Amino acid sequence: MKNPFRFVFALFLIASFAVTASSQTRQTKLYIDNGSGAFTTLTSSGAGTLTFPSGTGTVATTTALSSLLPSGSIVAFPDNLSISGYSFLAGPVNAVAGSAWATKTSSPDAAAAMVAAEVNGIIYVIGGFNFPNYENTTRAYNPATDTWTTLAAAPTAREHAGAAVVNGIIYVIGGYNGGADLTTVEAYDPGANSWSAKASMVTGRMNPGVCAVNGIIYAMGGNSCSDQTMEAYDPVANSWSNKASMSTGRQFLTASALNGIVYAIGGEDCGGNAMTTTEAYNPATNSWSTVASLNTARYSLGSAVVNGKIYAVGGYNSAQAVQNAVEAYDPLTNTWTAEGSLITARSQTAVVANGSNLYCIMGQALSNYSSVNEVYGAPLDLYYYTKN
Repeated sequence: MKNPFRFVFALFLIASFAVTASSQTRQTKLYIDNGSGAFTTLTSSGAGTLTFPSGTGTVATTTALSSLLPSGSIVAFPDNLSISGYSFLAGPVNAVAGSAWATKTSSPDAAAAMVAAEVNGIIYVIGGFNFPNYENTTRAYNPATDTWTTLAAAPTAREHAGAAVVNGIIYVIGGYNGGADLTTVEAYDPGANSWSAKASMVTGRMNPGVCAVNGIIYAMGGNSCSDQTMEAYDPVANSWSNKASMSTGRQFLTASALNGIVYAIGGEDCGGNAMTTTEAYNPATNSWSTVASLNTARYSLGSAVVNGKIYAVGGYNSAQAVQNAVEAYDPLTNTWTAEGSLITARSQTAVVANGSNLYCIMGQALSNYSSVNEVYGAPLDLYYYTKN
């Protein structure tokens, strides 16, 4: 009789290994019990290969694996999978979207403190910083083809701006250019591949929280560590107006909108401490309320909405160490839940949704500017085998 604990243990291990695969090709993960109660893990990295976390490299699926699997080789993969000397235990199990992060084609350059937005299936990553240069590059990533192109440069080079999309136009707001916190607002039209200047904000803001609700863009915090203020931009009127202030001042925060509510998430206080504070703004009543705090305190993080939840990704902790933590906020339960960690820990990264997938692009890694592009939400098939 097979030990049922082994199957439970295999499920526990799902989050323990990084997965690398194309979102266009189903990932497959094998849990192989060699009779010792410990599972060897093999993971597909596209059609026809297996990657071994122990560092033994990749082999073609038709190659005998007797040196790696003591009793057998893989004779069919992935749809008609069998392993000689092993019994099928369970699977395939189609894990829910977001089971693992996968690496995609890196951006053409490395930078941190960019903004990102998605329009008609294309992800745009704009600006940023790579010492000593403030950037105005407009990069476009097509998830369907996993390719990058460079488009018309923004008029203003800057880092730590905010961005939001209204009616297919990307608005880049505030930021820093080496001299001052900016009030500058510029709009990018992907259809025309062109930029235009818009009305400036009332207050200069670096790394403000920015998002849009019902055609209105909200920008909050970022002017200083004690900044509680928020203002709203109407693209039709091309004008800004002040709105109710947050309860908590902060800088280097992130913001996302979900179900008509604006959420201000995390940030840094005046003591240099990373924050867990999350507040919710209701445009209908022009009022703020406090909701559940992040599980992991952080600033210079990113956020995006996927499948009715807000995902908070990466950032710095209070010791300015880059984070790989990811958690999701469910407004129905007012709770944050830990999700799969990034493969590469980063702060000041571009986080953006594309359908049911969450992308984390570029940013500040442990000791360098990063061009890494990761996606969360690729399908994952899980198979379990035990030795005869």
